[in-house]
Amino acid sequence: MIKNAICYVVFMFPGLVFAASPSQPPAEDKKVAKVAVSIHSFEWDGAIPSNKTVVVNNPYGDIRARNNGEKKIYFHATYQKIGDKPLEPTFKIDQLDGKWFISVAYPESIRDKKGALRGRTDVSVLLPGDVSIDAMTKDGMIKIDKTSSDVIAKSHSGKIKLSTTGLFKAYVNSGTIDLKLRGFKQLGESVAISDQGTIKAEIFSDMDISLSAATKGEISRDGKPTKNKRYEYQKGNKLAKVQLQSKTGDIKVFKNNASRRK
Repeated sequence: MIKNAICYVVFMFPGLVFAASPSQPPAEDKKVAKVAVSIHSFEWDGAIPSNKTVVVNNPYGDIRARNNGEKKIYFHATYQKIGDKPLEPTFKIDQLDGKWFISVAYPESIRDKKGALRGRTDVSVLLPGDVSIDAMTKDGMIKIDKTSSDVIAKSHSGKIKLSTTGLFKAYVNSGTIDLKLRGFKQLGESVAISDQGTIKAEIFSDMDISLSAATKGEISRDGKPTKNKRYEYQKGNKLAKVQLQSKTGDIKVFKNNASRRK
């Protein structure tokens, strides 16, 4: 099922988007040009593919994902058409090799010659816990929260926020990775890798884990620098293996005293 509809119209001052007229009007002696922004939506749902994997490529904004209780994949996009020469995205959805491939594309650059945005797209995905997701963006945020799905997440300069009991691979260049490690439903190794971005890992206190970290930057534990370029933390049966690797970014490891079972 596919739906495509206009939701509402907003106005945007340079650098800011409002859902209504701004409460504080600009001073009379300052001229601030208003830029028209229309908000639209796109929806799709599909059956679970045979390889139980959904690949989402959205270079133009954020990607969010959570588990649902239905045996279906749901995809929702909210996109903005901005300015006098706005752009509208296209959504390409194909099933290949037993996987769903969902990609967002624009016919030309979303920035004009002056660098002003002409469009933006943010997407969200609902999927069953036994379906994996591969999410890719350029500088948007990837947030995959409280799932049991296996995850691959890639953002060049955006933030990855991840909380899953599935195995994961997270990659950033200058972006950041924020992990909540609550336990894993299966054996295997999970990794978080950055070039110069910070990696933060919060470990729930009752989680069995074997964690290793390495970087040329700073490694800290509970806010205190370790003064080492390598760090290891082990607890329990050590079957949950996690590697944190960065070339020059900082790695921050915290212990969460709350139980993941609560």
